[in-house]
Amino acid sequence: MKVTTSSYTPEKGWDDEGIVPAEWVLYFAAPEALCAERWAEIRARHPDALITGCTTGGEILGTEVLDGMVAEAAVHFDRTRLTFSKTRVETSSESFAAGERMGKELAATTLRCVFVLADGTRVNGSELVRGLRSVLGDDVVITGGLAGDGARFGSTQVGA
Repeated sequence: MKVTTSSYTPEKGWDDEGIVPAEWVLYFAAPEALCAERWAEIRARHPDALITGCTTGGEILGTEVLDGMVAEAAVHFDRTRLTFSKTRVETSSESFAAGERMGKELAATTLRCVFVLADGTRVNGSELVRGLRSVLGDDVVITGGLAGDGARFGSTQVGA
């Protein structure tokens, strides 16, 4: 596995050393930095990759915690197969059922890890994981997080 990181700031644009082939791109962005233009740039930079990410309450890149930027990690795998699932959650009371739905969609004998991003204003993360775990069991690693919007707690974005 090889991981290459880059970032976007309004002042400097994209700060990287070139585009690398990637199967998965993970981004975290300040709500004000993630617009249709940034999303299109990420897609153009990695046309063959599965792209996932969300808005945050602060972006971490290397050893720095920053605000107002997009942090991106492009991941190249040697032997890993990726799959994707998404579901809609309108209220936190639907979180367990949403986890069950995604678990059923993702279940496979070769599944080893699930990375989950969810809307931090609508999803109960503990219940979402409990729903996933009810289908996938204890042998599958489940990790991820809830999207943020700084300290506003009003609207978050999760993209794929």
